[in-house]
Amino acid sequence: MGIRIHKAMGWGITKKRFQEISSLSPDDATEDLYDVMSKTKKLIVPDDICKKTFDTLNVAPILDRNLLAKNFVEFSKQKNSRREKIRPTDLYSHVILEDDKEDDVLIFFPSGHYAKKWFRYNDDMDYAEERWANGGDVSAEGRMEQRVVWTAFNPYPFTNFIVNKTTGESLPWDHFLNLRKRNDWIPAVPEEIKWWTTHLGIFTPKTVLELRPVFATWWS
Repeated sequence: MGIRIHKAMGWGITKKRFQEISSLSPDDATEDLYDVMSKTKKLIVPDDICKKTFDTLNVAPILDRNLLAKNFVEFSKQKNSRREKIRPTDLYSHVILEDDKEDDVLIFFPSGHYAKKWFRYNDDMDYAEERWANGGDVSAEGRMEQRVVWTAFNPYPFTNFIVNKTTGESLPWDHFLNLRKRNDWIPAVPEEIKWWTTHLGIFTPKTVLELRPVFATWWS
């Protein structure tokens, strides 16, 4: 275990399962993923794909065509704006867990805007939270542990989007207390992730649906 703290949330999959279902090299899909992302120059969602997300009920629309842009810009101004970008490799994060590499997790982000918001490294407040997790007394022991939490619902603002777990068809949102009683749905994968991971040949339209919302804290 390292000494630098990392936190991320997004849509994830275990490294073991990624090796099994991704469209990349079955020998080392994670290394292949890095190579693919390193060679990527731009990720601009076509207008017709964006429009379709606006026209489809119960689907979170793609609000930013430029998936590598760091900051959100109003849709009508996106085509003519010069914007700071993230590295394509920052659209995913590899959660490295010390004991069993097969339990490592890959977390994918919808866009640069969310990659910037949902990944933190070496943050002073995160260190403080772990140091004083068991109380503020001088004798209190700090907390230094790996945590991966698979969540029942998507993070905001994607929380209210669900799909049929068999067909992937979008479903209307119901109150979360009612959803607890049902077993016919799963959290929807954002349209941005579905587009860029299939566009780059990482997943198929079917296998990308195996991604699930996840929150992770790890040290490396």
